[in-house]
Amino acid sequence: MNVDFVTEYHDLLVSGDPLAEWEQFKAGMEAHNLRFKERYVCNVLRPFLLPRARYDEVVRATDAFFGAIRTLYGWLMEDAALRARVGLTEVEEAALHVDPGFPSPDGIGRLDGFLDPQGTLRFVEYNADSPGGLAFGPALGDLFMALPTMRRFAERHAVQPPHSIADIQATLLNHYRVWGGTEERPSIGIVDWQGLGTAPEFVLCQEHFERAGYPTIITHPAALALRGGTLWDEESGWPLHIVYKRVLVGELLEQLGLENVLTDAIRQHAACVVNSYRAQLLFKKALFALLSEMADDARFPARQREAIHRHLPWTRLLVEGRVTYEGRDVEMLSLLLDGQERFALKPNSEYGGKGVVLGWEIPATEWQQALNDALQSGQPHVVQERIMVASEPFPLVRDGSLVIEPRFMDLDPYTFGVETVRGAGVRLGASGLLNVTAGSGSAVPLVLVG
Repeated sequence: MNVDFVTEYHDLLVSGDPLAEWEQFKAGMEAHNLRFKERYVCNVLRPFLLPRARYDEVVRATDAFFGAIRTLYGWLMEDAALRARVGLTEVEEAALHVDPGFPSPDGIGRLDGFLDPQGTLRFVEYNADSPGGLAFGPALGDLFMALPTMRRFAERHAVQPPHSIADIQATLLNHYRVWGGTEERPSIGIVDWQGLGTAPEFVLCQEHFERAGYPTIITHPAALALRGGTLWDEESGWPLHIVYKRVLVGELLEQLGLENVLTDAIRQHAACVVNSYRAQLLFKKALFALLSEMADDARFPARQREAIHRHLPWTRLLVEGRVTYEGRDVEMLSLLLDGQERFALKPNSEYGGKGVVLGWEIPATEWQQALNDALQSGQPHVVQERIMVASEPFPLVRDGSLVIEPRFMDLDPYTFGVETVRGAGVRLGASGLLNVTAGSGSAVPLVLVG
């Protein structure tokens, strides 16, 4: 963090009327329905301030690491034996062979990372399947830019909150053109299950797309039908040229199977569906276990090998057997039990912090039980070395008073297409799980300074 910027911002906040600012900020979140279920998505009174030069370093690091993911993806698609180690189900394996009509497997992704105390960005997983939260940052950034403290801060420094909704739109349109779409103003369907807490974010995207001239509807799989080579939303009567697929591939296949209306639309070239089913291959936590294990493979370009070593903590599939750790051949379970404070356990296919067990936060008996349960579950799990996470002080209002408290934070760069890294999500938490959907976290917008 840049201590001077943070201290300066806090001084400006304290010298003004922070309680009035909090009320203004809450009113803005209320007006734009910036909630996840019943909670406001942000509960602090400062954005994450990142010097532009530092942001440029983050982009370069992310680009190199994301390049390694793309390289591994190519190997996985060509090598069935290697791909088997990722832990795809039978139906997920079949879904890989549904050609989306464009080369990018993911389209819109998010690399979840943390800055360690030395300032090095360390990545822990890749949300490759239409991740959430991208629309909240720009909306929160606009609200902060209207607050008195930020206006005074902006008189002293050049500030810019990245606007990732525009990147979502550009990515959808770019994929549509590569796919072969010819409509000048294609219609967009934002598709997810009904009744989820993500609806406010979809409205933000819908409003942005429609302001740009692209008709957009929020809908769900049961409302879709294929007629005459066109995908239709039956409830509105709209034809859909682009599907911004927010329903996760794994959940779609589990609930509807591979033979569903979206699969038919992809196969018949009736609509451009982003992200593709192939994102599921990159969604698995085992992807990082393979990257970690294969870090020295000479087929990776040197820049990518360096990025893996620098930005990925030691990660392996959980097995009963021997592994290499810090150059030593060791028995995995003994390593994990003797050094539980150094490791986290993660299910291969979950998201939003579900099923994650942090060894340093539970008693030894619970850790041993968690490892045993994972091994006996029949489902793949990964273990990952702990990152010492940096924290920053953030101001918040509690019981009518301004307090400043430390918060752990992550920094999650966004990826668009096969080669673009731009913007980042930031989440805060008082514990090791920084996740807004999990109930204890807070989103904050990234604001570039300088």
